[in-house]
Amino acid sequence: MSVCDTLVLIMNGQRIDYIDWLKGLSIICVVWFHVPHPEFINFSFRMPLFFLLSGIFFKTVPFCTYLYRKTHQLLIPFIFFYLFYFGYMWVEYTYSPTHTGGFHPEVILDILNPKTAQLNQKVNPPLWFIMALINLQLLTYALVYVLKRKWLVMTVAIFISAIGIMRLEQMPTYFMFGRSLRFLGYYVFGHLYGKQILGVIEKGVKSRWYFGALSVAVMGGTYYWATTPQTPGHEAYVYVFNISLVMTLILLFRYVSRVPALRFFHFFGRNSYAVLGLHYMIVQILYWLIYVYIGDRSPTVGIAMAVITLLLMVPVIHLLNRYFPRLVGKGKLKR
Repeated sequence: MSVCDTLVLIMNGQRIDYIDWLKGLSIICVVWFHVPHPEFINFSFRMPLFFLLSGIFFKTVPFCTYLYRKTHQLLIPFIFFYLFYFGYMWVEYTYSPTHTGGFHPEVILDILNPKTAQLNQKVNPPLWFIMALINLQLLTYALVYVLKRKWLVMTVAIFISAIGIMRLEQMPTYFMFGRSLRFLGYYVFGHLYGKQILGVIEKGVKSRWYFGALSVAVMGGTYYWATTPQTPGHEAYVYVFNISLVMTLILLFRYVSRVPALRFFHFFGRNSYAVLGLHYMIVQILYWLIYVYIGDRSPTVGIAMAVITLLLMVPVIHLLNRYFPRLVGKGKLKR
């Protein structure tokens, strides 16, 4: 694929395979995070990776068009998966032996309560990713519309992220706004510079070698400070390390996407919202079965849970895409 071909695909809002594959990796890491696993295999890059890749394809269209598109692409799937999981909770709390306190229907209104970064909504917690996307896209739209210049937009985004990390994460905010701000820098970076980065990667082998060497060098140079919380300016090192890691992964997945045996990454990347909306329910059902029949929550069981969860979602996602595409952010938009 040439540089021009890549940029044309992006500008036309079309998919780029290896970006979808990489997004699939981030989503699979989210599923892994919610099953039993060793603490040291947490894949903390999953959120910077998800939001930076999402930012690459963000477009500043007229505001009414923007609201129309995001209502269909984000808000409707959020409401659908929120209500669907609420119905599942009703059944689970009624019949599961792991819940003895009874079901309280008013939990459906928990989304309206302010929360700190340490808390999730009680109904389908992974939908936080979609909440964050709504917050970040609105902020990015406002910054780009008001400030115009790339360097200024990026600078202000980093400043807002810093304020979010230092202050707002610990304060109760509505719709998880405070927690979302940590990732604004990644999202804006993807929006402002992602297209150029993909262009550099597609220039040729020499450009890819230089780009890869630089990314790995920056990642290696910031690793110690990024992984040492007591370091002054720790969060800044974390930001630089994560961005260089994502750049390395983008380059790596340009080649990985040619391996047919790993094509499942592509499927989950193209259906990321459905995975976010469905997987937690399946994981909770598996926890229930493990509690009743096995009683073991070792990492080995966690691997099995992750694999079973991913496999069970495939036919469900196919059915939703075919018969209810609007509910999962699919389907053609009129605007």
